[in-house]
Amino acid sequence: MLQKNLKKESSILISIVIPTKNRYNTLIPVIQSILNSTNFPNFEIVIQDNSEDNSSFLTFLDNNYDNKIKYYYNENPIPISDNTELAVHNSKGEYLIFIGDDDFVSPNIFDVTLNLKEQNISCLIYECGYYWWDTVSFSSEDYYHKPNNLWIPKNISMDLIKMDTKIELNKALAKGAVSYYSLPRFYHGIVTRKVLDQIKENTGQYLVGSCPDISLAVSLSYVIDDYYYMRYPISIFGASKNSGGGWTASKSHFGKIEDMKFLRPDIVDKWDDNVPRIWSQKTIYPQTTYEVIKAFNKNDIINYIPLYSAMMVYEPFLYKYTYKTAVAYCNADFKRYFQFFFSLFKKISGNLIKKIKTLFKSLNYEVYQDVNANKLIEILKNIK
Repeated sequence: MLQKNLKKESSILISIVIPTKNRYNTLIPVIQSILNSTNFPNFEIVIQDNSEDNSSFLTFLDNNYDNKIKYYYNENPIPISDNTELAVHNSKGEYLIFIGDDDFVSPNIFDVTLNLKEQNISCLIYECGYYWWDTVSFSSEDYYHKPNNLWIPKNISMDLIKMDTKIELNKALAKGAVSYYSLPRFYHGIVTRKVLDQIKENTGQYLVGSCPDISLAVSLSYVIDDYYYMRYPISIFGASKNSGGGWTASKSHFGKIEDMKFLRPDIVDKWDDNVPRIWSQKTIYPQTTYEVIKAFNKNDIINYIPLYSAMMVYEPFLYKYTYKTAVAYCNADFKRYFQFFFSLFKKISGNLIKKIKTLFKSLNYEVYQDVNANKLIEILKNIK
């Protein structure tokens, strides 16, 4: 079936967009895994590089030339949102997927994208897998959390389930916007260029928020009415030593806003008063959501209570920042204190349940151990 469809395609069907900086040790295996796993002709891998020294990557390109690799380099340090903006601008695909430089895509992505085109679907999200590179250091290891572990969702299916954007956005806002939940996605999601261009038409740029993944998710929620979900790992979240996932694993995913050079400088002045004034895994998503709401001139309101309770449970080392902001927020309406304690109870219970499931190896993932990049792709090829 794939070969028959190939004859119909002449332009670039899909762009795999990869912004990168100083992580060639993972980027190169990711690129090789894509090129070695398919003979699909009309795709491109867009590398938007902001590394300090790209000489080793230029050597790689010289020795591994492939016209599907489109390489763009900017030696001047820029925020990650700006680097991602350039990556989208430099891509040519009718459909696009945005991944990190330590993430992987399934060889089946091309069949899936052809199917999206045939059904005129503009956005697809899906259940991702997870991969821990050998450079990740965990504060404590268990069955699931070890270097070279690959997680693949159980009960996979390629059935398409229609999603309502407004419903999912309201759910995310009600939960504190601490994750993108089931929002439409470009980061580890497949979208058409047309809907990305609608974001730019509304705001003047593709990336209006400080954190690319959630910025794009919320922005997409304002330009499309519906999209589709598939419980199938079309791509894999990777976590390596210097990635966000790696920082989380080692419990070092926080810092002063002013010190985060990968953020746009104006974030200091744009910071939401209801978000604790510290950059962390939990604060950057609601902060970025707040920025996108403002950019689109919407009146949507974030419920900050789940943010505070999530920080208390998952980032207790940031207590002094959380406490001050949470008290100020709750003092404005004393009913919020009751909501906070209820939310805190739910977070503690949920965290306990997850720990029990982890202990008894009953999370909803199959775990493959001692997996390298080549073995990972073979596993993805054979998933049914």
